[in-house]
Amino acid sequence: MSRRPRWPTPGILRAGFDAELDGLVDKSRHAKEWIANLEQTERERLDIKSLKVGYNKVFGYYIEITNTPRAARCRPTTSASRPSPTASATSRPT
Repeated sequence: MSRRPRWPTPGILRAGFDAELDGLVDKSRHAKEWIANLEQTERERLDIKSLKVGYNKVFGYYIEITNTPRAARCRPTTSASRPSPTASATSRPT
């Protein structure tokens, strides 16, 4: 099994070397906070107290809404979900 090399110390490239790289480093350091903020924002926006943002290794991040009467009436009409591979395969022109 190959392992990724580990750098002896973080910050191999100093901050300010590249603005795009600095932005990516900042996003990776604050990703958990961003996800927690997304969950809180969507709960308040949709007024669904049972909304949760979860993660698993198969699907990645997902939004879970427990099936309550209030949640059933307030499901969002917009979604960022990806189409299934079978759906895209059947919609191709022949």
